[in-house]
Amino acid sequence: MTGDLCDTADHDFDGFRYEEKIPHCKRNVSVETKRAVAHDFGIFDNYHDFEIDHYIPLSIGGSNEPANLWPLPVPVARAKCELEGKVHTQVVKGEISQAEAIERVKSWKNFINLK
Repeated sequence: MTGDLCDTADHDFDGFRYEEKIPHCKRNVSVETKRAVAHDFGIFDNYHDFEIDHYIPLSIGGSNEPANLWPLPVPVARAKCELEGKVHTQVVKGEISQAEAIERVKSWKNFINLK
């Protein structure tokens, strides 16, 4: 996956965030979109076992477009969410750039301990 970034033309754009002025999109993913994404990944039932996750999180400039959504098993999604929180904090403080944050999130498996 490559993900998809929010920009000012996105209908969910709600302003710029942080010192780096990163475009931010408000969360807006319909149930229909979540089901379509699940189906695209071969999940046709047991939806409750998965979370439709933003590959690039909204907090660091990701969009709600289907190209930025994927299903993760709930425990994996929770572990990825912890990493995203840490990366987000670093972006807010100006310790890392959006580009660095995106690279860390894209290689999230290297930074979390799955049990």
